[in-house]
Order: sequence, then structure tokens, then C-alpha cells
Amino acid sequence: MRSTYSPPTTSHELDLNASHPPPSVDQVHLSERKHNIRGTFFIDPMVPMLNHRPNKSKQPLPHASFHSRKGNIDIELATTGNIQSAPKANIAVSTRHGEIKVKILPIPPSRPRVGLDIQSRQGNVMLFIPEGFSGIIQLTSKKGDMQLLPVLSAYAQLLKSSDNEKIFMLGTQNNVLVLDSSRETSFCQISTREGSIIVGLSNRDHYTAPQAGFWKRLGGYLGGNVHQQNGEILISPYNIYEEGYRDNWQIPAKERRNRNIST
Repeated sequence: MRSTYSPPTTSHELDLNASHPPPSVDQVHLSERKHNIRGTFFIDPMVPMLNHRPNKSKQPLPHASFHSRKGNIDIELATTGNIQSAPKANIAVSTRHGEIKVKILPIPPSRPRVGLDIQSRQGNVMLFIPEGFSGIIQLTSKKGDMQLLPVLSAYAQLLKSSDNEKIFMLGTQNNVLVLDSSRETSFCQISTREGSIIVGLSNRDHYTAPQAGFWKRLGGYLGGNVHQQNGEILISPYNIYEEGYRDNWQIPAKERRNRNIST
């Protein structure tokens, strides 16, 4: 399994327009249970898989994948290789309960395009794309918000909008046909169940996550849930007040034993 990995680095150290892009080493397929995943990765779709596994899905197997069950993912992505040899690099990013932040680095016209699939159950997802990006971006969320930051929103052409889905197009292929006769475009799809989705333009859009409310912050500091009831401040580490119990002694004995609550 192969693609190029380089350790985290600052943008001024990357020469993305160089005639000789970073050499491919191995495809990157990272899977963590609790740890975070961070780094800058160059994906080469021409590098063949080692230990090829059967593909039961109709979708092509990704050239790189990043998965964390409970950790956060913060990565920068770029492609290497030649678009004439391999027009697109498919990349999968997913987490169940963590936050995801992906920054796509500038892609010269001669490089393969990006096919990016980001999925999260409960965590928020942030995607930043470079200036000059051409392609389609699809956002889907069952319960979370979907937000285009102001600078990107001014350039985006909205194709579809509903409570649970937004599809928009960016850029044009007319300016790259000299180096790219494939007419291939990038495609990014992001889906969440409960988390929010934020998409912006790199280095021009900025996003600050909203601060948690006072009572929620206090509850986190004290190690429990804070509630106000009849003018009283109640701290419940077991969510017992949400279940209708005013005091520990009102919880049935069997449930107290299961929760290890003393009276």
C-alpha cells in the first residue's frame, strides 16, 4: 500500500510547483483507535497497492485512507504524479467521535485531481481548499449545520440546497486545458450525522469555533452536568436529573448498584 508521507511542515518549506514532486514511497493507510492523526501527505495514485484486498463496494479503493475511532484528524493533502498517467487520487478520511480538519494544498494543473471522501458520525468537519481549486463539493448532514465561510461563498456556484444537503461548484477547467486534456475535476464529499460542516478558502477564510456556554464549561470543569432547578444549581455526574430523579435516594436500589451510587 503506497503514497508519499512527509512529516508536518510549514507551507514555506513546500515547493508544490517544482518540476520533480516528492518521490512516492508507500501508500498511506492509517487507522487509530484513540490517537490523533496529523501530518502532511502527498498522494500518488500511480503507486500500486501491496496486499491487495477484495473490493466489495462499487466505489474504487482509495489510494490513501485515514481513520480514527475516537481521535481527531488534522491533515494537509496534496497529489504527486502526472495527470496524464493517473487523473485522480482517491482519499478517504473518517472518524466516529473525533474532529476532522483537512487542508488541500495547491494542485498544479499537471498533477492528479483529488477525490476526497470525509465521513464523521458526531464530530465536526472543517475543509479548507486552495485558491484555483476546480471541482464539485457535496455536503450532507442529518442533524448538523453546513456552512460556507464568506470568502469561499462569494466564489461558489450553488447547485443544490436543502436542509440536509448542499452541492456547489468552484472554478473552471478552461484555464488548465493546455496542460490537462483529461478534463478531470476534483470532487469532495463530506457527510456527518450530528456534527457541523465548515468549508472555507485557505489563508483567506478564518473560523473560530463557538465557545461552550457557561454552565456546560462549569460542568466539564467539575466533572459532571450542571442544571438549574427552582433557583438551585445542581451538579449531576450521572445524568440522574435528566431521568427524573431529584436525589440519589430516589433511584431504585438495583440501578444504584449498577451505577455504584451510594446513598
